[in-house]
Amino acid sequence: MERTRIWHGHVKADARDRHEQFIGWLGTPEATQQYAKFLLTGYTLAQHGDDLTVLMSAEEPPAIIRFLRNPRMWPDFWEYVQAESDASDVPDDEIRVRWRKG
Repeated sequence: MERTRIWHGHVKADARDRHEQFIGWLGTPEATQQYAKFLLTGYTLAQHGDDLTVLMSAEEPPAIIRFLRNPRMWPDFWEYVQAESDASDVPDDEIRVRWRKG
């Protein structure tokens, strides 16, 4: 059964340029390999101003935990605010990155 976890945070004000570069990288084949390597079934990043919402889906919770521990996918210029376990929709116009397995 697929489960989705939600991470909320924001971009540090002095790192907006690095954040934009990272967002560009998240859409590359190299990043896609990372999503699959950590057994995710879905990854969505939405942005509203400097506020971020990341939805991660996987068949088993350990996959999400391993992904969260991967420093390559969590830059130091993203600051954690809170996490949720109930999946909620984000507006389509705020989605910057979306990936689904298969």
